[in-house]
Amino acid sequence: MRKPFLLTAESIYGNNPNLPASVNPANPVIPNSTVVGRQKSSDVIVTLFWSPNTLPDFQPLYRYDRYTSNNTTTAIHSIGFNYFVWQTTPVLYRTFQAKDTARVLKIQANWNIREQLPTQKATANDYSLLLVASF
Repeated sequence: MRKPFLLTAESIYGNNPNLPASVNPANPVIPNSTVVGRQKSSDVIVTLFWSPNTLPDFQPLYRYDRYTSNNTTTAIHSIGFNYFVWQTTPVLYRTFQAKDTARVLKIQANWNIREQLPTQKATANDYSLLLVASF
């Protein structure tokens, strides 16, 4: 971490049983003998923030999200920003030294470009606008 950039990353992996097509909702317990295989899923998220000041009002970001589900891999490129309406601690330190007094109210806007891998064919574009409150 070197100012003015902040890089975050996370990875999630799951290995779940494929359930048979006929599951009784009244008795959803599945005995091991009926498990027909394994379904693997994974997710990788990397986000790059730009924070020129200790308490920025405006923070541009780029996020890359790749996930695999049902043998289909999708990548999402998000270009957006955080606009901090109110905050009490520096964004840079919140990840590692969070305190009970760390409070934030921000507006987050993103443009998301989805693509199927490995063809890299764009499948959708969407926009998101969130109001995020941390207390």
